[in-house]
Amino acid sequence: MQRRPENVAAAVNGIVVMLAPAMLLILPALFRSNISGTSSYVTAPDPAGISARIDAFPWMMFAAVAPFAAIAAWRTRVHAMRWRTAGVSGWQGVAEAGVLGLLVALGVLAPGIIYKPEQAPPYVIFYGGAALILGLMTGLLLRFTALIALRLQTAHAVPLDPL
Repeated sequence: MQRRPENVAAAVNGIVVMLAPAMLLILPALFRSNISGTSSYVTAPDPAGISARIDAFPWMMFAAVAPFAAIAAWRTRVHAMRWRTAGVSGWQGVAEAGVLGLLVALGVLAPGIIYKPEQAPPYVIFYGGAALILGLMTGLLLRFTALIALRLQTAHAVPLDPL
């Protein structure tokens, strides 16, 4: 039995998408500094339970990103199979990521578009354009990681031991 390169590329891209929120949470913490030079902090009482909501935020981020990770893994597998069998470049996947970003933005903006259509165009252009660009950048990253995974797997394909 041999490991299938398209499955490895799909798993890698699914993991990359799932870890994106963690990177967004970890990076600011790396650059945070203690200006006062003391090691104690003053904390206010928390009657509304805001700290519990803040502690739950990373889990909510993972739950929100999980469907996108599944979509990324599935589409990576499809494009990787086409790359291996037909020699297709995979740029369609980058375009799909951009369109998905735009669709998410339009879904978020839908109530405003429906209830105040005369005020919607600037928001659709700005937020839709930003989501499209973010989706395209994500698609480029996922294409890059998939190509690396595919090339490593096809260059060093090693049979797995049967369980």
